[in-house]
Amino acid sequence: MDTGRSPRRRSAAALLGVALLVAAIGLAGPVPFWGARESDPAGTDPETLRPGHFVWDASIAPDGPVVVVVSLSEQRADVYRNGVRVGVTTVSTGKPGHLTPTGIFTILNKDKDHRSKTYNDAPMPYSERLTWDGVALHAGGLPGYPESHGCVHLPTRFAQLLFGITHVGMTVVIASDRTAPHEVAHPAFLSPVAVATGTPLPEEVLAAGGSSCSAEAWRSAARGSRSRTRRPRSVRRPSCGRLRRLPSSRPRRRRPGRRRGPDPLRRRCGGWRSPFPDRRARRRTSLIRSGSISRRAS
Repeated sequence: MDTGRSPRRRSAAALLGVALLVAAIGLAGPVPFWGARESDPAGTDPETLRPGHFVWDASIAPDGPVVVVVSLSEQRADVYRNGVRVGVTTVSTGKPGHLTPTGIFTILNKDKDHRSKTYNDAPMPYSERLTWDGVALHAGGLPGYPESHGCVHLPTRFAQLLFGITHVGMTVVIASDRTAPHEVAHPAFLSPVAVATGTPLPEEVLAAGGSSCSAEAWRSAARGSRSRTRRPRSVRRPSCGRLRRLPSSRPRRRRPGRRRGPDPLRRRCGGWRSPFPDRRARRRTSLIRSGSISRRAS
């Protein structure tokens, strides 16, 4: 009798499992599609992108290493391949209380159909994990402001394209400031300054074009603030026209077989004398005492 019931029990268990699976699928529901379905035209100004829109043009750099840079202040992400920006998109990062961490990360793993184990099995398609506590790049909602639980939400189509060119170990940079420089004319840190005082030069030194300076204006503006500097003593020119050096405390090595003249203190430079009379006298006295030179030669 038990053998007769076992097939029924097995079939009932199978039907129950199928029912639970269907219920789970029904509760999970279909994965939504976030953001624009196609890229905006290439060359679109990133500042004008609306929430959920992106620009993708991978043909300009078909090969090379890939780096993703996310700006929290701009709510934007840039994708560079071989140093060339191939994509830019609007994003949505962590809301207050669930801020997205900043720093340099690497992709730890990739999962095309990932679902959250923390937030009610929420869909996270094209997920690329950055930290082991759950922060990742993935497709998600893009309302135009930070609204995630710490992840970086991307448009679904952009996340799909990015998923196809990235790999585990790739670099992702998340910064809290701008990711692109401002275009400014005559920035303050590059403005011309006086040599001696370090103060900015007056506006009159700039030519009419506004981007170049005339040589005369530069000289006249810098002449008043430039202090006169003397040449270091070690490289001053003596009257005979040859450069001379200060005496060194380190003895000079004599070349083997080279004969010295009658007076080692005399130079070719027309009887050049040491700028230190006391030291010269002491040197002459020591040479006389040692017998290197005679008193008459001195």
